[in-house]
Amino acid sequence: MIKLISREYASITPVIAKELFKLNTFAAQRALSKKHVGELAKKMRDGVFLEGVIATAEGINGNTCQILVNGQHQLAAVIQSGETIMASVQRYG
Repeated sequence: MIKLISREYASITPVIAKELFKLNTFAAQRALSKKHVGELAKKMRDGVFLEGVIATAEGINGNTCQILVNGQHQLAAVIQSGETIMASVQRYG
């Protein structure tokens, strides 16, 4: 059973977003929507994006590596916009 290991509120800079995005290897993850990324990036640039939720997990389907399970669109938008956002970063295992 997957359980919450840690949760922190953190600034997600474009550099951090690029590192977290490297974990986007979860086979069941929906396809990245360029339209949605663009919409989020505009909200970030305009200062109206509220906050993100980024989640990683390990131990899914026997996977021992950490993978991104939530937040791929938010991370891609941070990278595209060049803005820093605040996000709840959750780790499951």
